Amino acid sequence: MLGGFLGAGKTTTLLRLALSLQRKGLRVGLITNDQGRELVDTAMLRSLGFATEEISGGCFCCRFNSLVEAADKLTEASAPDVIIAEPVGSCTDLVAAARTGTGCGVPCPVMCPRCAMTSAGSGALPAG
Repeated sequence: MLGGFLGAGKTTTLLRLALSLQRKGLRVGLITNDQGRELVDTAMLRSLGFATEEISGGCFCCRFNSLVEAADKLTEASAPDVIIAEPVGSCTDLVAAARTGTGCGVPCPVMCPRCAMTSAGSGALPAG
């Protein structure tokens, strides 16, 4: 989960992280989110070849079931090693519920920061 306020650079960071992980040989799935109905970020990320699902018309906290469904769709369609989700910048009260493991032994519905950057604190990316 990659969060921040509107205009903080979430999408830029998401793209850079996704490209970095992809260069390391990991399959990356992305989930975008916005209050609107047509997400420009989704189209841009898909045009770059990333498996991308979107949650439109509400934030993750209000549409949590849609977030889980999007993660399931990505998992079924492209079997990503990593799923990165970017909530809308106006969503400040997201509380994620534990659902599935991502490799670090801590159950979570999407890629947690501990899995994203380290493997057991070693500084190495987790094995895919």
